[in-house]
Amino acid sequence: FYQMTNGMSKEEKERYHLREAEYYNYINKSGCYTVNGLDESKELKEFREALKLFDIHDELEHQMFRVLATVLHLGNISFKDEGEGSALDSDESKKQLDICAELLGLQAGDLLFAISKKEIKMRNEIITKPLTAAQSRNQTDALAKHLYSVLFDWLVMQLNGCTHADSYKQFIGVLDIFGFEVFINNSLEQFLINFANEKLQQFFNHQIFKLEQIIYEEEKIDWTVIEFKDNQECLDLIEQKRPPGIISILDEESNFPRATDQSFLEKLVANLSKHENFDKPKLARNKFIVKHFAGDVDYNIDGWREKNKDELPAHMLKVLGKSENMFTAILYSPEEIEDTKGITGKSPMARRANRNAEKKSGGDNDAALNLAAGAKSPRGPSGAAAAGTAGKKGASKLTLGSQFKNQLQSLMDLLGSTEPYFIRCVKSNPQKVPNNFDEKLIYDQLLYAGMLETIRIRRMGYPIRWTHEDFFKRFRVISPQVAQTKNFRDCAEALAKTLDMNMPFGGQIGVTKVFLKQEIANQLEDRRNFALTHIIVLLQQWWRKTAARGHFLEIRSSTNTLQQWQRMIMPRTRFVRRRKASFLVQRWWRMLQGKRRLEQLKEQKRKEEEARRKKEEAERLARIKKVGEEQVKKEEKLKRKLEA
Repeated sequence: FYQMTNGMSKEEKERYHLREAEYYNYINKSGCYTVNGLDESKELKEFREALKLFDIHDELEHQMFRVLATVLHLGNISFKDEGEGSALDSDESKKQLDICAELLGLQAGDLLFAISKKEIKMRNEIITKPLTAAQSRNQTDALAKHLYSVLFDWLVMQLNGCTHADSYKQFIGVLDIFGFEVFINNSLEQFLINFANEKLQQFFNHQIFKLEQIIYEEEKIDWTVIEFKDNQECLDLIEQKRPPGIISILDEESNFPRATDQSFLEKLVANLSKHENFDKPKLARNKFIVKHFAGDVDYNIDGWREKNKDELPAHMLKVLGKSENMFTAILYSPEEIEDTKGITGKSPMARRANRNAEKKSGGDNDAALNLAAGAKSPRGPSGAAAAGTAGKKGASKLTLGSQFKNQLQSLMDLLGSTEPYFIRCVKSNPQKVPNNFDEKLIYDQLLYAGMLETIRIRRMGYPIRWTHEDFFKRFRVISPQVAQTKNFRDCAEALAKTLDMNMPFGGQIGVTKVFLKQEIANQLEDRRNFALTHIIVLLQQWWRKTAARGHFLEIRSSTNTLQQWQRMIMPRTRFVRRRKASFLVQRWWRMLQGKRRLEQLKEQKRKEEEARRKKEEAERLARIKKVGEEQVKKEEKLKRKLEA
């Protein structure tokens, strides 16, 4: 439903007249409409792809979504009391009624008649009686539940048709059921679920405990039969016919027109009050208690008779059977209707067989499908069909309790013919968050799953088992003086005599295995750990000595190497220091020699410069005398210009 409201496109939601999830009364009670990290559109796409794998085409998918959308819309139809009967309380309810009628292929008036009226058959006359607002709402809920149930059964039929093989030698089945349920208010649903858990617990006891006796006998173990908590008395209380159990009394009251839920409870008390697994609370007027294997559960009997009937009124089935929508009409029709369009998608196995027959005969692949098999209701003789069958054969429709009991017995027969393996799932916390261990929740789950009783019974027997070879090899460390031979059973017996195992109470030697009590096994493990610890300590001592000596030899070798390096490095250091000092003295000496030479060159150059200036001055004076001072200045000026 959330995939439809949150994952469909706008066009698809308009096609089915859908709104947001919070609008619909059936799915808005929790206030949680989305899940973090979950893409509803992606999930819906994967769901559709899965349908296609099982040969459910687009038109069938469309019909499925029509029924599912109808269920959502039915939850939003509300009534008000009007006179002796009831009427729709608002325009919104009228709109929702019209949508439901459109999706189911009905007239709005016919659908309103079906959910707000009741027909009573009085001899040859049928009287129509209006329902109150509360009764109309309950009848609408019953229709929604039945629509969903019929659709679910049809889908299971389609999937089984695809996965079922014509012949097989072996198969692998997975049975996943609800665990034991205890709520504040427990009704018929919890009763049936707990009934199934009682049956499965008995099967578990038989497989785990009773078959243990066979193992002991095969191993020729001298033992006393282990007593375990058998829940057969509780099962008789629930399903026995003579004297009548709870389901038989419920069926009887469901078929009695004037019976009420209170009369059902009174009959339970009258017939079962002395049963050790039945009790009646003193203060609660509408409850009784069943003492299940996992604990006492009080059940509220309100509405049990109506739920147990598991059927819609005949006039409602008649309205649904006349639907203009072929899918709805065939699901609810009392007769086989020819489905010329293949709208209900006949069983996939039959479709494949039909296609294979056409290929062999060379027929046209586009020929119309024969949908006789698909035209039947997936629920078998239910609804109007069941009524017709009952009228012809004088039989009566099985109630919900009887159906459940028969199906459960068929399941147990099937399980009895298989080799079962059990997986017990335990939730660490109700919030589904990591690193959070709720001890009370874990304890309750172990209790309700029968695991605590399993542990107690296992401890009463010989729960620890080792083959002769494994036992000898594991515990020989305690008594290493026992010699090993080719016959490991003789080895195990010889070892057991030295271990003081309190035979035969603490353990026994079987044909192929050694059987031990839990206490003896714990003692042997402790002694084995002590012996291994002693050996390990000796090994550690030797290893520490070996490691210390190796470390000493390594240090001594390193010390010798360091001493050699030290004896080499000291003279080398002195040599390098002296060589550096020699180089420094040489550099200083060369520096002093260079400075002296520099002073000499400077003095020589000064003298040459002074001689040159004197010579130039003498030549200038001689020129002035010859050509005059003005002429000399001009020549000097011209010379500077030329040099520039």
